[in-house]
Amino acid sequence: MGKTDTEKTYTETQVQHLIAEAIRLANSPQTPTHIHTCDSGSLDPAERHSWPCTSPYCEDVSTVVRRCVEHGGRKPRLKGDPPDTGA
Repeated sequence: MGKTDTEKTYTETQVQHLIAEAIRLANSPQTPTHIHTCDSGSLDPAERHSWPCTSPYCEDVSTVVRRCVEHGGRKPRLKGDPPDTGA
């Protein structure tokens, strides 16, 4: 049986990429967009830990230390949340 015009051949790498992307999209509400560093309220760098964040509004996550919610940080804003008024 020959290939039709709508059939396409994929390499193993392309298939693995398609599978990984499908899994990422299927789990996107739970999958972190990026990783923050929390200082845990301590000045000791050894007390820092990473925490996942799904907010599309964060900037400079690799350089700015931001406390996680468990250590008194603000809850990340998600799409559909009301705008931050600074209040």
